[in-house]
Amino acid sequence: MYNFSYFKEKGNEKFTGQRSLMQDATGNIWIGETVGNIISFNGQVFTTYPSETENSENTVFDLKQDRQGNIWFAKRYDGISKFNGQYFTRYTEKEGLPCKKIYSILEDKKGNLWFGTDGAGICKYDGTRLINYTEKEGFFDKSVTSIIEDKKGNLWLGTLGAGVCRFDGKNFTYYTETAGLSNNNVWSLIEDSAGHIWAGTDKGLNCFIPSKNNYVIYNYGLQDGLKALDFNLHSACIDNTNRIWWGTGKNIVTKDLNRPFKQNNVKDVKLNYVEINDRFYDYRNLPDSLHKKISFSKVIPFSNCPDSLSVTHDQNHFTFHFSAIDWSAPDKIKYSYRMIGLDDNWSSPTDETLADYRNLSHGIYRFQVKAIGQSQVWTPPFSYSFVIRPAWWQTWWFKTLVIISLLGILFLIGRFIYYYQLRKQKILLEKQLAVQYERQRISAEMHDDIGAGLSGIRLMTEMAKMKSKDDETGSEIEKIYNSVGDISSKMKEVIWSLNTENDSLGNLLSYLQKQARQMMENYPGSFTITIPEQIPDIKIGGETRRHIYLTVKEALHNIIKHSGADKINLVIACAGKLIIKVSDNGKGMNTGDSSNSGNGLKNMRNRMEQIGGNFSVENNQGLTLIFEIPLKPAL
Repeated sequence: MYNFSYFKEKGNEKFTGQRSLMQDATGNIWIGETVGNIISFNGQVFTTYPSETENSENTVFDLKQDRQGNIWFAKRYDGISKFNGQYFTRYTEKEGLPCKKIYSILEDKKGNLWFGTDGAGICKYDGTRLINYTEKEGFFDKSVTSIIEDKKGNLWLGTLGAGVCRFDGKNFTYYTETAGLSNNNVWSLIEDSAGHIWAGTDKGLNCFIPSKNNYVIYNYGLQDGLKALDFNLHSACIDNTNRIWWGTGKNIVTKDLNRPFKQNNVKDVKLNYVEINDRFYDYRNLPDSLHKKISFSKVIPFSNCPDSLSVTHDQNHFTFHFSAIDWSAPDKIKYSYRMIGLDDNWSSPTDETLADYRNLSHGIYRFQVKAIGQSQVWTPPFSYSFVIRPAWWQTWWFKTLVIISLLGILFLIGRFIYYYQLRKQKILLEKQLAVQYERQRISAEMHDDIGAGLSGIRLMTEMAKMKSKDDETGSEIEKIYNSVGDISSKMKEVIWSLNTENDSLGNLLSYLQKQARQMMENYPGSFTITIPEQIPDIKIGGETRRHIYLTVKEALHNIIKHSGADKINLVIACAGKLIIKVSDNGKGMNTGDSSNSGNGLKNMRNRMEQIGGNFSVENNQGLTLIFEIPLKPAL
C-alpha cells in the first residue's frame, strides 16, 4: 500500500492550483501556480512570491535552474523572471523578448538559455543579449511548447501547428503529419537512454528512432493500449528503472523502455483496379465498341489493371484503387502518392485507398503509390504508366498546319503593307519632286525677271542721280536707289530659300557665315564666327532654312542696335540637333521689358516654334541667345 502526504492551507499559506514543479540543487521544491505565484518549500516552511501581475490566468508554465543557481520562471503574461536568491529580474519585450507569453525553458550544454514563446518562435539568451529565431532564420513563427537537447547537442522543439522541429545550430528540420507524425500539436518531448525522442501530441504518442541520416517515426494510439490521446504540457519523465512516464487528459501512461521494439514491415503496395470517367471496366472483357477509345496490350496478373494503357482525350478522369498488407497493425497503414508529369511531390499520408485525378490533359503520365505502417518504413513505390492521346486539334500536324497558315496570312498582310507603303512613298516622292520643280521654277523666274528688272531700276536711278543738279531731287533719287537695293537683297534671300539645290545643312551654314560677315563688315567691335569642322549630310527644307537665317539675322541686328557691346560671338554646333548661340558682352537685356526688346524676341521665338525649335535667353555678363533646331529630313 502506498502512503501519500498532503499539504493543507493553514495560516498565510494559500495553494491556488499548481501548474509546474521543480527541485533545485539544494533540495528545495519550487512550485509554479496557475495565478502566477511562485512557492518554495525547504522541507519545513513554504515561502510565497506573489505574481507581478494581478491576473487569475497568469500561469507559471515552466521552472528551470541554471548552472549558476538562478531559478528561471516562464509565465503566461509576465515573460521570463529570474530569481538569484535575493531578488527577481524580469525580461519582457522591453529587454528583447519577442512576446510576453513563454511556454518552455532550457539551458543547453554551452550555458545558453532557450525560451519557447507563444507564436513568436524561440529566443536564446547567451548571458548578455536575447536573440530571436523566427521565419527569417528558417523557423516558423509557431508556439514552442517544449524544448530539449539530445545527446548530440541538437535542440528538439515541440510546436503547436508545425509538429516537431530539430535544430542543429544552423538548420531547422521539421517532422509533421506528412512525415508520419500523429498530429502537428506537440506538448511534451523527452529523450531516452537509447537516443530515441518521444513526442506527446493531441492525437497520440510518437517515437523518433535514428535511421542513417534521419529518423523513423513510430506512432502509438488507442490500438496500442493508450486510454487517452491528448498529452499534457511538460508531462514526461524517465525514472531510474528506465521507465518513461506521461501525463494525459485522463490518466498516467507508462512504458518500459527495456523491452525491444517490434518492427513489422508493410508488404508491397498493390494497384487493384483503375476507373476511367467514374466507370468500372472489366478490362479482360472489354466491349469491342470501346477498343478505339481504350487500348492496352494485356491485363496485369492478379489485378484489373491494363498494361500499356492508352485512351482518348475525353477519357481523362482516372481513379486508382490500391492496398497494402501489414498483419501486425493493419489499421496503421497510410498511403502517399503522386502523378509524375503533373505533380512530382508526394501527397500527405492518408488512410484513403484511392487517388482521384480529373481533367487530365493529353500526355504521358506515371502514377506512383507507396505505403507505410507500424514500422514507419516506406515500401518501394509502385509505378503505373499510361497515355492520354491528344484530340485531332491537339496533334502536332494540326498545330503545324495552323502555324503554316498563320505564317502565310502574315506574309500576305506583310506583302500588302509593303506595297501600300511603297505606293505611299512613291506618291510622296512625286509630290516632293513637284514641289521642288515649282520652287526651282519660281526661283529662276524671280532671278531672271524680277531680279533683272530691279537691277535695271537701280541702274537708272543711279544715272538719274548723277545727272540731277537739284539737291532735293538727288536726295529722293538716293532713297529710291536704297529701297531698290533693300528689295533686291530681300529677293535674293527668298530666291536662296526657294532654290532646292540649297536644301542641305552645309549650304545653310555656308550661307549664314557669308551673310553674317557681310552684315558685320562695318561693326566697330570684335566679331567671331565658329562653325563645326564636320558637318552632317542632312537635308533642310527651304522654309526651315529661311526661318533660321532670318532669326540669326535679327539676333545680330538687335545686338548691334541695343547691346552697346564691343564683342559679338556666333557659335554653331551640331550634336544631334543644330545649336546656334549668339552672344555679346554688352549691358544685357530685361526680357520682360518690351520697350527694350521690342518685337525682336517675340519674332525669334515665333520663328523657332514654326520649325519645331526652341529659343532661350541667358543674361550673364552680357546677353546670349540660344536657338536649338532638330535635324531631320525635309519634306
